[in-house]
Amino acid sequence: MPGYVYIMKKNRRDAHAKATFQYQYKIGIATNPNKRHKQVNRAVTGGVRLIAVYWFINPRKVEQKLHREFYKSRHTLRKAKKGAGKTEWFYLNPLERSFLSWRLFWLNNRLLIFGLVFCYLLITSILLWR
Repeated sequence: MPGYVYIMKKNRRDAHAKATFQYQYKIGIATNPNKRHKQVNRAVTGGVRLIAVYWFINPRKVEQKLHREFYKSRHTLRKAKKGAGKTEWFYLNPLERSFLSWRLFWLNNRLLIFGLVFCYLLITSILLWR
């Protein structure tokens, strides 16, 4: 079922995040990311910001792939208000965050990128063989 993969950033850093110069990010899926943002914002102490949203045909596979890639950084929030938003949090430094953004961009646009590369190679080969 089509949907969105989102990244949210926690506004407040805990002691671990401060000590390791990291921030806390939530990677999840939703059919309505704005509604999900409001739910998580209410549940998490200090609030969260919606950083990125990408549409996918199969968002569950993409989310699982990203969770596997960052499994060492995964944790569950201890202090969260009643409601959703405690799980799927990751401690990421700025370099890992950049990689996450690049990875989502790649997964979302790889067919377009391959198509552009194919067209470029086709056009250059036609021009070279004239």
